[in-house]
Amino acid sequence: LLKRYEGSFIVSYEKSAYTDFVVPLSPLKPSADEAERDQNNNKVFRPDKLVELEGALTRIVYVLPEERSPLEVLRNYEDVVKQSGGEIEFECKQQECGGDPKRASSGGGSSMSLVQFFVYDSQIKDKKYSNGRCALTSRIDDQRYFSARLPQPNGDAYVTVHTFTKVDDRNDCKAQNGRTIALVHVLEPKAREQKMVVVEAADQLGTFVFVQPAQVVDR
Repeated sequence: LLKRYEGSFIVSYEKSAYTDFVVPLSPLKPSADEAERDQNNNKVFRPDKLVELEGALTRIVYVLPEERSPLEVLRNYEDVVKQSGGEIEFECKQQECGGDPKRASSGGGSSMSLVQFFVYDSQIKDKKYSNGRCALTSRIDDQRYFSARLPQPNGDAYVTVHTFTKVDDRNDCKAQNGRTIALVHVLEPKAREQKMVVVEAADQLGTFVFVQPAQVVDR
């Protein structure tokens, strides 16, 4: 549903045929339960306003060309959404988004980040030290975010775009330092396939080989 920014390249791609997805429509706020922690031992943050969705989910991570700022990239994506008849439903920047504004998908013992609201490092399928994993597990700066709704013939699709500058100084991930990263999610409405079937007993028996236990005779 979205074009890519000119000169950017994909470093991570994942698609689920049918899953659930939560889109924040307001800033993340600390959980009312002071003791509640996420899987990385961070204090949990949630938005007061959100939309819970189900459908086909695509996650794409881009590395943008040099000297392109998170704001410039975000505005270009917003233009595409509006040109497609979509509507921006929520937008935030830096600490206004809530949570830790300097953290991507990794790190613990403090406050969870907006990136971690969508994906944790443990859920990333890209290999260690790959471009995709480096882009999402770094320290970040100047984060920008929006969520939008795009009317479609079979229901509304939702898009989230999260841009930020990578500032991690780890040797294995230094090549991306100073570059803008774009984390894009697209949730398309889709009917869930009905895959439950009735299996006849004869079919089940034909699938397995039953071995008669050896009889032990006491002599």
